[in-house]
Amino acid sequence: MTVEFRLPKSDQQVSFSQLIGTPVGSNPKVTVTSLKLVGSSDTNATSSLTAVSVTPVGMIRDQHIAQIEVRPFHASQIYEILQFRIDFDSPSIIRITDRKSPHFEDFFRSNLLNYYQALNWRIVPQPIHAAPARPSVESPRYKVMIKKTGLYKILPSDLSNIGIDLRTVDLRTIRIENRGLKIGAHAIDQNHNGHLDGRDGIVFYAQK
Repeated sequence: MTVEFRLPKSDQQVSFSQLIGTPVGSNPKVTVTSLKLVGSSDTNATSSLTAVSVTPVGMIRDQHIAQIEVRPFHASQIYEILQFRIDFDSPSIIRITDRKSPHFEDFFRSNLLNYYQALNWRIVPQPIHAAPARPSVESPRYKVMIKKTGLYKILPSDLSNIGIDLRTVDLRTIRIENRGLKIGAHAIDQNHNGHLDGRDGIVFYAQK
């Protein structure tokens, strides 16, 4: 996919971000194809290696998500127009799921830059074991503070840093709420042991 970024004249943000859908297991590669500096007519200027980056975020519902970040301000240079290409090393077999939710589709359609392309990369949900019955004793609760609406990922270190024993965290029973209402969250269990460790994480979408 090819993306062209144009710096808004009234905006002086340090960086701009946008979500995209990616194939499962893909490692997106970014190639800057053209750029123009503010005050210059040359569209072949040399870009910084950090001008554009794509970082995997996790999975929501059946869609793998990554975040594009554009940094138009670098040293003494300001990129007015930045065109770049993102290549995906797509899997040889693409499985499509028919599990759709109007709420998730509205989110994907509004937030994924390549929504229609990413539709082909939805994965079929795998059967999971039912979560054990909730204990009669109230489970511990923790408050997560957010700065703005968007995707967030809780890492094992985030919990261990506040004194939580990761061996007591059962990913099958994780529940995230906003004002008493359950919100969509996905537990990434890389080693399938049911606990939050290693490269695991909990991804959720929160609104400010």
